[in-house]
Amino acid sequence: MANLRQIDSVPISPAVLQAYELVVGVVGSEAFAGCTTQAVQRLTHVDRLYLFDLRNGPAGVRPLVQFYEADKPPVAHQTYIRHYLPSDPIQRAMSSASRADGMLEIRVEPRDIVANGYRRMLEHAGILERVSYLRRAASGWQCMTVARKARSGPFKEPDLAVLGSFARLLMPLIARNEALSDCIPQRTREAIDEIESRFGRRFPALTLRERQTCARAAVGMTAAGAALDLGIAVSSILTYRKRAYQRLGVTSACELARCVMR
Repeated sequence: MANLRQIDSVPISPAVLQAYELVVGVVGSEAFAGCTTQAVQRLTHVDRLYLFDLRNGPAGVRPLVQFYEADKPPVAHQTYIRHYLPSDPIQRAMSSASRADGMLEIRVEPRDIVANGYRRMLEHAGILERVSYLRRAASGWQCMTVARKARSGPFKEPDLAVLGSFARLLMPLIARNEALSDCIPQRTREAIDEIESRFGRRFPALTLRERQTCARAAVGMTAAGAALDLGIAVSSILTYRKRAYQRLGVTSACELARCVMR
C-alpha cells in the first residue's frame, strides 16, 4: 500500500538553501534540468529523478527533468501518460487531495503499482522505492519524483526531510521556468524545424532520428535537452549523433551547423 502524507511545513537547512541557490540562478535556461539534478544529488543519492508539470490535468503532462541510470532508460513519456499514469498511485493521490495548499508526499514500492507492465518494468530496473512530491498549482499539479534501486537502499527520514524541503522551494520555480523558457522556444522550434528540413533535403541518407538530433545540436541544444525534447534516452541521442557525424564527416556542432548554413 502506497504511503501518503500531507506536508504542511518543512525546515529549510543550509544544505537545502545551497541546493536551491544552484537552481534559481539558471531558471529559464537549458541549464535548469542539469542544475536541478545536481542540486538533488548534493542533498542525497537518487538513482532516478523526474520533474514534470501536469498542466491542465494528465493530458497536459510536460516533462522538465529526466535523470536515470544510462543502462536502464525510463518509460517513454507518451507510454507513461497513456498507459500508466491513470493507474499510478500519484494519480489517485491527486484525485483524493482535499486541500489546495501544502504538498503531498507519496512513497511507492513496485508492488503498489496496479498496472502489470509498469510494475514489471520497475521490478526489472531494480527499483526499490519511489517517492513523489506533489503540489497543486493554478494550471494543475507539479511533481518531483525520485527513486532508488535495491543496491542504494531505501530512503530514510533525513533523506525525505531534505527532499521535501527542496521540493517545496523548487515547485514555485516551475511556472517561472516555463514562462521564461517559453518565450524563446517558439523561435527555436521554428529554427529546429527549418534546419531539420535542410538536413533532409541536402543529406537524404540521414535517418529521421539523425536529422532530428543534428538539428537540435546545430542550434546548441545539449544531448540531455535533445533527449527530453524527443522523449528518448540520452544514450540514443549520442548514438544518432555519432552516426550522423560519421556520415557527414564532421566532428563538432559548429561544423554540423555549417553543413546546412552555407
